[in-house]
Amino acid sequence: MAESKIEARDCNLFYKVGNDKSLGKNDEEAIKRLCEYFENTNSVKDADDEKIALLQTLRFPYDNQAPAVQTRWWAGRYIGQAQIAFPSPSGRGSCYATISIRPRFGEAFLLAVLEDVYNIKVGLQDGKVSKSEEWFSSLLNVLRRRMWVEKCAKANRYGLPRVNVKRDQQGVSFRGTLDVRRTIMPWLTKKEVCSHVYEKTLDDTLCRIVYEAYRILSRNVINNKGGTRKPKNNDISQQGVGFSIPPTVQDTINALNSQYKGIVFDITEHDYQRIRYKSIYASWKPLVDFSWDVIRNRKLSYQVADVQTDCVFVDMAEIWESFLRKKLGEGFADDGWRVLSVEECHYRIYKGTFYERDIIPDIILEKDGKYMVFDAKYKRMRGIKTSGKQSDVDRSDLFQIHAYIQFVQHHLGDVLVGGLLYPITRRGLDDEGNVYQHSDDIETSLYHSKHLFGYERNHETRFIIDGIVCDENQNDDSSVAEIREQMDRNIQSMINRIKNVINL
Repeated sequence: MAESKIEARDCNLFYKVGNDKSLGKNDEEAIKRLCEYFENTNSVKDADDEKIALLQTLRFPYDNQAPAVQTRWWAGRYIGQAQIAFPSPSGRGSCYATISIRPRFGEAFLLAVLEDVYNIKVGLQDGKVSKSEEWFSSLLNVLRRRMWVEKCAKANRYGLPRVNVKRDQQGVSFRGTLDVRRTIMPWLTKKEVCSHVYEKTLDDTLCRIVYEAYRILSRNVINNKGGTRKPKNNDISQQGVGFSIPPTVQDTINALNSQYKGIVFDITEHDYQRIRYKSIYASWKPLVDFSWDVIRNRKLSYQVADVQTDCVFVDMAEIWESFLRKKLGEGFADDGWRVLSVEECHYRIYKGTFYERDIIPDIILEKDGKYMVFDAKYKRMRGIKTSGKQSDVDRSDLFQIHAYIQFVQHHLGDVLVGGLLYPITRRGLDDEGNVYQHSDDIETSLYHSKHLFGYERNHETRFIIDGIVCDENQNDDSSVAEIREQMDRNIQSMINRIKNVINL
């Protein structure tokens, strides 16, 4: 059976490549299977934005006719590729499909962001981005390696995580502490004593997860059979993409390599869920979580009954958060503002109760005891209000950022401004199928509130919805340099709008 090719931009509709772009039953089954694999291996929560794809029922424009209510498959916030094989619904043979989810603002936009955040350099002869599937797959692998290196550099502050292990000894001499109770019988029969000593050893579960992810990412390009192959002439690794590994990360790799090289990886999901971090090693959690995601994606390449898939996916929400964190830090540095580190933004509430939990605001800036609190959201923000839907702001997101603002206000200091930061879609379709278009700047009267909750008595804190204006319909012929120039202008516009808010 011929292989189907299914594509989508993140946070947009899936379609079939070819003359007839409508999805058939086999295409929808392939997307459904991918969702099942992804959710089963990644323990995805019920939140829609954490799913790799979902069914949505909404108004959809259909040629020049009135909008019709349709149920369609939409991509989530992840970008990547998957090759899927599954039994035919008819019971005859197997079906094959390639599913590709690309960045909705274009590959040039993605590369401009990656060059800024992860220091990935792309040498392209004409500055244009290749549209080949192989190039995109190679980029995803390079990106995951760079993200792993960055997290490893942040984690290795106090060395590799270690735990105390009790070592028992029996003989004519003892080490550490004498165990009187256990010594009674050996002393009477063999004139031997029992003792024990505590030694610090590597935390086996954490270290093996990190090392296994490194082994996966250090391979070249994963092929359909789960192996590796040599790079070809058009591979991204030969087009000038590269980065240096910090000495601390190389030391970590060398230590793990000497300890675990050649050892079969057998850590289970249960082992991962049982991990507990001491405060001194809390910085390892982001690296371990990311490494586990890499391992689980790799496991999807293994044969499972009569179903097989090979996939690589990257969470754009994490890239967007890192990008905003860096740009806000640069934009406000001259005014004396400091961006708090990820560790400083981690707070434990209701300690000792059965409902204790962590709250982790994405971005907090501090200056002289004053604060700005933001949550980065990589969702589809059109900035419009229609009869079909009140707004693009999720109810849970709105309540979450208000909880963060209130916590900082009561426990750290005065909050001057807080809000949600999106990539704001410049043009597109509303829920009724009507075309809308924004300028490169947004109308602050619709996005900004002078008072928290909209009540004047909260005059000290202002609330905003803001972000970087982006164009989903980027010209495919635009170079990375052209996209970066436009993006820099829009970033500065966002910085200026926030500065105007705090200076009111």
